[in-house]
Amino acid sequence: MNKNTIKKYYDARSACQVLGVLMKNPRKVKSKEYVLEQEDFVSGLHQTIFTCIYNLSLQGVKEIGLNEIETYLSTADPIGYKKVFEKYTGEEWILKTIKDANEANFEHHYNVIRKMALLRSYIQQGVDVKEILDMTEIDPKIIQIQREAFNSKSIDDIIKELDKKNLTAKRR
Repeated sequence: MNKNTIKKYYDARSACQVLGVLMKNPRKVKSKEYVLEQEDFVSGLHQTIFTCIYNLSLQGVKEIGLNEIETYLSTADPIGYKKVFEKYTGEEWILKTIKDANEANFEHHYNVIRKMALLRSYIQQGVDVKEILDMTEIDPKIIQIQREAFNSKSIDDIIKELDKKNLTAKRR
């Protein structure tokens, strides 16, 4: 699959929710329960903000707001600063992301991000994941059915399903 198809396997809304919660509570980024990496985010803006949150949390920052991000990026990552604050109107985006973040739904959005990252990884290895989630589907009913099934599966469920598919293919 090409890069454009791989990029479709990303949920920007869930990414924004996760980033917003992490800004409110940066301790989560260091939690062993919620493992996140820069590669879990596809958007350059999201990757830059995640890296900023991660590094600020390592410095002991307890809550991250616009000032902390602006200060960090302007000194540690001037290119990231320019990208966030000039290309993406970062002030508005950061403030809205923090305001809209709902900590009660963090785990759901975290799981969506991790499952999408898993699917992208499989796609990059040449594995067809359309049985799990077909982001090229255009029929709204099929999309809804697939999304409901996807949301009900754990990461382990997805791995088992794709491993079973690979084992079946090997036997032939």
